[in-house]
Amino acid sequence: MASRTRVASIRKRIPVDSGPTRPDRQESFGVLIRDLHRSFSRLLQVFLEPHGITAAQWFFLRVLWETDALSQVDLSDRVGLSTATTVVALNTLESKGLIKRVPHASDGRKFVVKLTRRGRSLERNLRPYGQEIIEIAAREMSQKTLDETREVMLAMRRNMANFYETLRTSSGTKSYAANRA
Repeated sequence: MASRTRVASIRKRIPVDSGPTRPDRQESFGVLIRDLHRSFSRLLQVFLEPHGITAAQWFFLRVLWETDALSQVDLSDRVGLSTATTVVALNTLESKGLIKRVPHASDGRKFVVKLTRRGRSLERNLRPYGQEIIEIAAREMSQKTLDETREVMLAMRRNMANFYETLRTSSGTKSYAANRA
């Protein structure tokens, strides 16, 4: 679909009652999702602070607890953070003795990130915090409500990923943004 056609079709749609059209801006999906993420991160940080781990470091550890020995690029992709942010977090985790970076077996330009014994031992104490935070957030909600919410979030994530991929492979995101202005 040509970029101008795509923009025109979006502008013709009846807006869903989810964003800036809401009477109270604090009820928009974007604001709610951002605030919910910040609430999760803030509470996670409170739980992790006594262990000397930040929420950002916990996300890297969590991925490594599931799949140890990943390249820095794979780890960055799985956590969903930039390579630069990954390098900073890994430097800190390495200085704390929680991970080690070893040269890749077949590609000398790459490094593989592995948990140390100490990094692996944190899993038993730190991993349950994620579940505990979910249980706090989901208090007094039925399983049906939680399942429906998960389905909605998965569909939204899928829709945005598909749209982004369409932009990336067609006219590009800069072209789309220019036509939106």
